[in-house]
Amino acid sequence: MVALGSLSAGAGAAGQGATGSSCPPLTFVEGAKIVAGFAGNHRPSRTLPYGRRSVIGGRLVDSDGFGIPGETLCVEERPRVPHWPYSVVGSTTTRADGGWSFKLPSGPSRSIRIDYGGDPDLISTFLDLGVHAHATLHLRRHRTPPHRRVYFSGRIPGPLPGKRVVILRGTVPGAKRKYLVRRGRTDAFGHFRIGYAFGPVATPARFVFWVVVPVQDGYPYRLGRSPKRFVRVHP
Repeated sequence: MVALGSLSAGAGAAGQGATGSSCPPLTFVEGAKIVAGFAGNHRPSRTLPYGRRSVIGGRLVDSDGFGIPGETLCVEERPRVPHWPYSVVGSTTTRADGGWSFKLPSGPSRSIRIDYGGDPDLISTFLDLGVHAHATLHLRRHRTPPHRRVYFSGRIPGPLPGKRVVILRGTVPGAKRKYLVRRGRTDAFGHFRIGYAFGPVATPARFVFWVVVPVQDGYPYRLGRSPKRFVRVHP
C-alpha cells in the first residue's frame, strides 16, 4: 500500500480543526509515520452506498520506512457537519510488518482520523468517507382511481434529518423522461409525507415513483434516493 493522506511525525493535527486524541497515551516511536487508505482502492477517500461498511488499513513505519509492530492506533471520526467533534470508534494494533486494518461502522459521510501516540507526542492522518443518502418510501394504496389523493411517506437517516428537502419523482416504467412530481420537507425526526392526485386515464396505467434526497448544507450525506414504488391507476 502506498503512502496516502499521511502526516509525518510532529505534524500532529495542526490546521485540521481537530482536538487532541481522546485515546489514552501510548508508546511513541520518534520519526514514525502513519500510512492509511481504504481497502479496495488504497486511496484517502471513498464513496459508498448508505448502510455499507468499509475497511481502512495501511502501515505504521519508522523514519527509514520499516514497519513498527505491536503499536496501537486509535480510530476517530466525525460527521461532515460544521463544528461536530471527533469521537473514538475503536483501536487497532499493528502486525509484525507494521500493517494494520480496521472495519468502520456504517454511518453518514465523515472524516476519519487515525492517531498514533498521545499528547504531546501525537501524529494523525485523515481519510474522507462519502456516503449516499437513503430514504424509505411507503404507500398505503398501490391501486387508485383518478383524482383520489395518494400519500407517499418515508424517512431519511440522521444525524440532523429535520427540515430537509425531499423530491418525489415519477414516470411510466420504461420511459426515458422523469418528472418532478412534488417537493416535500421532513419533520424534526426526518419523516415526510407527500400527497399526489392522478389525472384521468383512458385505460389502466402503471406508474413508478421514488424519492430523491439532494445534497444540502449541514446534512452529512451525498445525493441519494429511495427504492421505487409502483401505483396502478384505473379509470
